[in-house]
Amino acid sequence: MMNRFDPYALFFDQPEGGLLKDALVVSRVGVEVLAARSLEEARQIFEAQGQRPGILLFSTEMDRSVLPALVHLAETTLSAGVRSMVAVGNLEGRSALRELRNVGVKWLVQTPFTDDELHLGVTQALAEGSWEDVRKSRRAPITVPITLHGPQGYIAGKVQDLSVQGLFLSSSERPEVGARLSLELVIGDRTLALSGSVVHLSRRLSPRGEVGFGVCFDPVGEADARTLREFVDARMDSVRL
Repeated sequence: MMNRFDPYALFFDQPEGGLLKDALVVSRVGVEVLAARSLEEARQIFEAQGQRPGILLFSTEMDRSVLPALVHLAETTLSAGVRSMVAVGNLEGRSALRELRNVGVKWLVQTPFTDDELHLGVTQALAEGSWEDVRKSRRAPITVPITLHGPQGYIAGKVQDLSVQGLFLSSSERPEVGARLSLELVIGDRTLALSGSVVHLSRRLSPRGEVGFGVCFDPVGEADARTLREFVDARMDSVRL
């Protein structure tokens, strides 16, 4: 059963839009994928999700006359409104770019893009409407090495995304919420020795049968915080509109 805190991504894919071909990448990182081919379908789906954190992805090639209604729908049904919308595709000319900026869209995943870039656009939009402070800071998908220990010893897992305040890890292990952790992150030529606590368990299974959990760091020193912030900001530049 889906946890009410697990995030979802609604792909607004008008007939023959082709956007859903990229949905598998999103589902692989623990985000439930939903799809709508009309404004009415999108409205019904949003209303059925209640307070779950969600975002809206739409193609830059869709019928642009639909954009005002789509923006209104996001404003009335998403916790972060238009800030949780992600445009996917290309924008030709400054007028198209200005159009999206003027209505408040913040994220653009430009074609061609890598899996990491799409994941990045999704995580940034989700962070806009998060339910936990740790998720409100800028986050970026990463594949940096991590060594993690909990009350029962070593914990195997893979970092899915990172912010200055915490990270999300996919793992077959399931520590208790509140469990204390010590970890080492390798970012570039630096190894950061950090500590923190488990703040969230995700019940959504990954394709490998793993679950995931969120970690909130204890206060981070100035040098380590700068390293984390510069890393995340550099990753975000590729999707910021």
